[in-house]
Amino acid sequence: SYRSIFDYILFQIPAVSMAAPLDRRMTAEASTESTPLVLEAGLGSSRKIRHSTTAQVTASARTAFGGRFSPEDDVPDQNAMSPAAFVFNMVCDLAPPGMLPLSYGMAMGSGWWVALCLVPFCMAMAWYSMGLVARAMEKTGEKTFRAVWAKAIGPGTAWVPVLVVFVVCMGNCVVYSVFFGDLLRSFVRGLGVTGWLGSREAMIILPTLFPLLPLCLLKDLAALQYSSFFGAAAVLYTLGVMVLRLLDGSYQEGGKYYQDLNANSKPIIPTGPFEMVQMSSLVLVNTLAVSYMAHYNAPKYYRELVDHTVSSFKTVVAVAMGIACSVYLCSMTVGFLTFGVNSRSVILHNYSPNDPLATAAQGAVGAAIVCSFPLMFCGLREAAIDLAQILAPSLAPFLEDATWINIVSIKLLGVACTLSLLLADSAGLVVGVIGAVCGSAIMYIVPSLMFTYAAKQEDLESKREIFWVQVLTGYGVLIGIGGLITSLEY
Repeated sequence: SYRSIFDYILFQIPAVSMAAPLDRRMTAEASTESTPLVLEAGLGSSRKIRHSTTAQVTASARTAFGGRFSPEDDVPDQNAMSPAAFVFNMVCDLAPPGMLPLSYGMAMGSGWWVALCLVPFCMAMAWYSMGLVARAMEKTGEKTFRAVWAKAIGPGTAWVPVLVVFVVCMGNCVVYSVFFGDLLRSFVRGLGVTGWLGSREAMIILPTLFPLLPLCLLKDLAALQYSSFFGAAAVLYTLGVMVLRLLDGSYQEGGKYYQDLNANSKPIIPTGPFEMVQMSSLVLVNTLAVSYMAHYNAPKYYRELVDHTVSSFKTVVAVAMGIACSVYLCSMTVGFLTFGVNSRSVILHNYSPNDPLATAAQGAVGAAIVCSFPLMFCGLREAAIDLAQILAPSLAPFLEDATWINIVSIKLLGVACTLSLLLADSAGLVVGVIGAVCGSAIMYIVPSLMFTYAAKQEDLESKREIFWVQVLTGYGVLIGIGGLITSLEY
């Protein structure tokens, strides 16, 4: 059973890893004396790096197989993300899962003008708050949510942003697993696969073991850029299929696949004005909060961007989120024009199982979500390490060792996968609650508070901006409360 599999992952593999002698760590540390790479010891310290090819190889080997690792590590410029890699990573992080529920959010009670304005408005808010994180990092000179919060607000509550990030990332990892499990199940069933291999459980467990397990053991985002290329291609292909099926009328009454649809999936397109603004409109706001949520990785994105400055960071974030916004506008509009108020929470589930192009799109997006999963997992791992150091400071020396980091990664992946198997039928509620409460917190409230306290001693211009940042904090609170009520109700 899948419980037996994850019992092995959670207990047997870590037991073998812990049996390895700790003197490997000492050997790895000693090896730094004979290489051009010099790291100053200690969490939160400034790590000075003299770059060379030997340094890159030594650092990679030490991080992967033993030695020290910390969420605050800077990577050498040669291994940092280029602007292009940054954009690909963020688009792959956002677009594959983010495009799926937007037509449903619109169908729940947002009219055309409301929906078409909300998508770019939420993008602008998300972009601005990402910039606030980078600016707070620069003002405090720190590199993680925990360190920035501790310096700007106080160490006594530094666990707050870490806990928020942990809950956001764990919840989204669970939802991602359910998404790719359902989509890949539809894909393999369309290929004629039956039995356990054609089940949701198999399509969650097997991709988790490979390729997710090795990908989630990677320590930096730059290494994930190649899988992100596939994610971007899958998104473009899926949009092409959706547009084609809208234009050729295959799902309209009398169309080729119309009779394949059940009553809950057949198109019902509003014929009159469709301009509703009501409480249920917050469903779309919730889904957009999840769709633009890259903030859990904001410090890591900023650290790994080559030659990063606040200005260059905001530029590449604007490009990435602008591409995601275009994808969202297209998928939301095309999905709603095809299926109307019967648009399902995962729009690809509306399409016929006998439609080969749609079946391929389900497989492509499912695989793209698999590719974006490690990006979310990076944020989960950093938050878990920080929480462990807060709750048990004596663990800090072990959590700098790459072997222990791998043990933590394996355990977290096993927990996320097991939860996805247990909560698969409640994924919609998880998305709503995560988007409403934790999404609002990590996107609006945490960045605003960090910037406000970090900039309180700055010039008058910053103080004027702080007023609008505080407005953003209030907006996040209201959206969080309203979104939570809406999620529980609908």
